[in-house]
Amino acid sequence: MEDSKRPLSAGAPQRDITEGYRFSRLTTVFWALEWSLFALFIVQVILGRYDLAAVLAGLAVALCCIPILKKLGRPDIAVNALIIILTIPVFGLMWMHKGLHDEAVIAIPALILFSAVVGSRWLFMAVTVSSIFTVFLIGLTNTTGLHVHELSPGNLTTASFIIVILMVTGFAVWLFAEDMRESMNRLSREIERVNESQFMIRELAHHDALTSLPNRLLAREQFEHALAVSQRNGTKVCLMFMDLDDFKHVNDSFGHQGGDEFLKETALRLMSTVRATDCVSRLGGDEFLIILESVDDAELMTSVASKILQEVKKPVSIGSSDIVVTASIGIAIAPNDGEDFDTICRQADIAMYHTKDSGRNNYHFFNEKMHERVQDRLNILSYLYEGLSQRQFELFYQPKIDLESGRVIGAEALIRWHHPTRGLIAPAEFIGVAEQSGLIEEMGSWAMEEACRYCKQCLDLGLVDSGFTMAVNISPVQFARGSITKVVSDVLKKSGLDADQLELELTESLLIDNSTSIKRALLQLRRMGVELAIDDFGTGYSNLGYLKAFEVSVLKIDRSFISRILEAEQSRILVEAIIQVASRLNIKVVAEGVENQKMAEALSMLGCDQAQGYYWSRPLNAMKFEKFMRNHQRDIRRNGGVPTLRAVSSKRADAATPS
Repeated sequence: MEDSKRPLSAGAPQRDITEGYRFSRLTTVFWALEWSLFALFIVQVILGRYDLAAVLAGLAVALCCIPILKKLGRPDIAVNALIIILTIPVFGLMWMHKGLHDEAVIAIPALILFSAVVGSRWLFMAVTVSSIFTVFLIGLTNTTGLHVHELSPGNLTTASFIIVILMVTGFAVWLFAEDMRESMNRLSREIERVNESQFMIRELAHHDALTSLPNRLLAREQFEHALAVSQRNGTKVCLMFMDLDDFKHVNDSFGHQGGDEFLKETALRLMSTVRATDCVSRLGGDEFLIILESVDDAELMTSVASKILQEVKKPVSIGSSDIVVTASIGIAIAPNDGEDFDTICRQADIAMYHTKDSGRNNYHFFNEKMHERVQDRLNILSYLYEGLSQRQFELFYQPKIDLESGRVIGAEALIRWHHPTRGLIAPAEFIGVAEQSGLIEEMGSWAMEEACRYCKQCLDLGLVDSGFTMAVNISPVQFARGSITKVVSDVLKKSGLDADQLELELTESLLIDNSTSIKRALLQLRRMGVELAIDDFGTGYSNLGYLKAFEVSVLKIDRSFISRILEAEQSRILVEAIIQVASRLNIKVVAEGVENQKMAEALSMLGCDQAQGYYWSRPLNAMKFEKFMRNHQRDIRRNGGVPTLRAVSSKRADAATPS
């Protein structure tokens, strides 16, 4: 009975499911037969037919092998034995008594049905063929006179046999029908759960998790549709790239929860400013796209842009405070400024940065004279050449925690720039320039070599074990140059680090690139044994198709998902959906931006594998990371070799102080 109640599992083999159904009612049918034979035995004894009573007793004894075989773990043999033990007496009774008119004939269809449902294929064929052969042979012997069965009128014995056969047959069919209905109900529930998961995945693939606005992928589709309509109507498409000014201060002052509330309110206001045919999309962070379809004059565009600015800068209540944030908008027009989504986005982005450089809280249309931002990037570029030659860069390491064991199982290497006059320059200020200039290749190679060297050093010092992985962020430009596989191979050979201890963090945009060289490089890296991870999953294209295609082994959920799992049910459901899909694809999940123990425990309950964040440690330089690991090892020894989340985090104040 327990097997029949076990819920279906998508990962269980089909053979297990069918065998569970076949064997679940074996004991029930056995006892039904035993009681039926006992009843017939009593009837025959009362009627004085001791010979038939002896046959029935022998049959009951023979059936006792059924529970024994099942207890020995051979239910398949038990099923076959049951059918054989029932079939032989039926054929014997037909030969010994009334032939084709014997009451045992009505048991043949039940035997065939029973063997088909619970028996093996060969047994079903054997019962069917032997039944046909027995019936044919009895008919042949009676026709030729070799053996003529005498008919006798029906009596109580005949009636008792027929009643018992009908009762056992009906009972068995009812049991199988109940099992079938239960299996269909469980299958229906499983299909419903799968459909719900697929719906959530589709929503995730096309919509922003926080605001429910279309993401970049759906915005691209909307733009292409709007452009096709405009080309038919002889009108234009307006794309506005909007970025909130100094939004970082909102997060710093009110935390990510306050920032998320502000973004959701901003999304609602943007939706109220456009027509039903227009599209508002969130690209990630505080960046939004507004696509206006079928516009033919600048007055409408400027009217919408002005309305957006007025709506955005209205106070937003967060807690007991009213927050005012302005926005900067860049406007590009198709087909004037380009005829594809990427080009128009880029032009609008340039115009938006021009707006920021010009004082913010305004909008500008794209034009070819907007080079102020380019000039600033050129200054950064000149600093980059100097920084690389003078070794002004340093790697910091943020630990990754296994949520089940509480152990540090890896770290993410993060680059920092110590400029002699500008101080610590954040990666956001120079990574883009390095990518555009090609310096990212030299910078990335240095970062990978330094990270692998340091990881091997930690291994040699006994600070980490052989299962420790070092994650390094890789730019799409490094793949585009076509030398990434050689760089990785040379670095691993030089450092002596095993390939499976290096994890490359990739952007979603890289994996959906149609470039053959990039796809080939990714597959070569996997064959080398290098682990591939998707960084900031969910903030960009959120395409799940490439996860298996490129044998991705790690999926990192962006902090924008994680920050609200304790308060927002939708965020928790989306995170759970990602974890479930990744688990079924055998992909490990890393949660980014874990800030407190409740968040860590919630993620652990959802089945998340690993996590990183300020709850355990900020990114640390090499010296502080070594101190952190020594404290971690001391905690492990103190807890008897089995650290807990609390144990791992207990020294974070000492080991994870900002550098």
